[in-house]
Amino acid sequence: MLVARSPTIDGREMVILGITRLNLAKLLAKQPIRVSQETHGAGMPEDLVVIICYGDTEEGLAEELKGVGVLSDETRLQGPDPTKGQPS
Repeated sequence: MLVARSPTIDGREMVILGITRLNLAKLLAKQPIRVSQETHGAGMPEDLVVIICYGDTEEGLAEELKGVGVLSDETRLQGPDPTKGQPS
């Protein structure tokens, strides 16, 4: 995985995550990827952890992340309403 940081034109901080074919295979195998400064070095801000996951629906993603302990029933989720057929 490629991890990099760079300022944007307007001065905000940008984190770039580039996934490889191996990363994609893990995601398709329902293995979320955890990205942090500890796992991927200085390209990540010290106080940020990112979880990359893949699923067919938002509901499926939420259930999978609950199964690996990333989400709990109390976690507030935000995103499109899966019953409305909106694209992610």
